[in-house]
Amino acid sequence: MLALSKWRQGWNKSSQCLYAKKHYLLKGRQVSLCQKHLEVMSHLVSAAKEAKSVCLAAFSDMRWNCSSITHAPYLTPDLVKGTREQAYVYALASAAVAHSIARVCSDGSLTTCTCGAIPHEPPHGDFKWGGCAHNVKHGLKFARNFADAPWRQKSVRKNVEAAVNRHNNQAGRRAVRSSLQTDCKCHGVSGSCNIKTCWRALPRLSDIGERLKRKYYIATEVKMRQIGSKYQLMPANGKLSMYQKNDLIFVAKSPDYCLRDDRVGSPGTHGR
Repeated sequence: MLALSKWRQGWNKSSQCLYAKKHYLLKGRQVSLCQKHLEVMSHLVSAAKEAKSVCLAAFSDMRWNCSSITHAPYLTPDLVKGTREQAYVYALASAAVAHSIARVCSDGSLTTCTCGAIPHEPPHGDFKWGGCAHNVKHGLKFARNFADAPWRQKSVRKNVEAAVNRHNNQAGRRAVRSSLQTDCKCHGVSGSCNIKTCWRALPRLSDIGERLKRKYYIATEVKMRQIGSKYQLMPANGKLSMYQKNDLIFVAKSPDYCLRDDRVGSPGTHGR
């Protein structure tokens, strides 16, 4: 998905989806989703660009500074070997799609969706529900279909990579859902705020990126294990305590990123 940040055209023909696949900007079922939802693609390009900016800013003072994200679609080993860095990037990309679609639904940029639903629970305090909430439900659904498309129909036993990527994609979307907040607008004479209208809204993507960065620090290394007749990703340390659905997981330890080593995708810190 992040490779879409390289797109420099508009989206008005389904043939552009095939062109994007040929140049590795789209994978698998993403092509058919592109052809079916051409009106969404420009927003996905914006989401990819924003995700890249958020990652670069979040890790600008770290050994791993997310600079490898700029090489998409030709990713370096740090983003294809199953590292915790890859976990963060995949989660952020999935979150960016959900975040972008949820917001453009509410601002009228898309004709296929509208404002988010008014909460079922009654308002607590001196306000009423109103305004146009971000349509998080629609954003999450589209993000799940689009971000997970390359990894669908792949068994956990045969494809650990697919299972890990699907999990981290979901963790990114969960970060979006749990970051929903209540925004309000005052009504009254001279801003007295006698009455407030409130709606559910998402924060900036950078705030969600920081939430995921905290998950990055405590990400769980996992291994595939057979439990009875099923295969499951379990903590590599053998402990029974299980990671949660909103946690990040990885299968490959990261290098220290101090020295340049192209074999592992480490640009090093020299000259920074």
